Amino acid sequence: MITLEVVSEPMSPENIGIQTSMMNSQPSYNLVVMGKASLTNEEILEENTDIHKDYEGQGIGRQVVELIECNLREENVDKVRLCVQKGNESGALFWSKNEYIIISSSMDHRGNPIDIYEKKL
Repeated sequence: MITLEVVSEPMSPENIGIQTSMMNSQPSYNLVVMGKASLTNEEILEENTDIHKDYEGQGIGRQVVELIECNLREENVDKVRLCVQKGNESGALFWSKNEYIIISSSMDHRGNPIDIYEKKL
């Protein structure tokens, strides 16, 4: 079972170190998005976290998404939108498997092409 908990200091050096380890476990993703395989702690402060590569394919991401969606429904949120970098095939497959559909395409703040996904809750 997965539970979410509030982190009292999400920007603490320890937590940034954990996030850096997670993000740098995905060098191919970093290459597509950031143009380099490894990110610094400072760059991590600007990015989102993801599932560590060693734990992919175990259903953890799906469980986290389901838990977040449940919490959003309780807050009367009726849809979720997110973006996936073009070329991030595993990310696109993950969100499609979780019933998110592409509603448009655009560019992110770095000029990278993205697909925008949406799911009605």
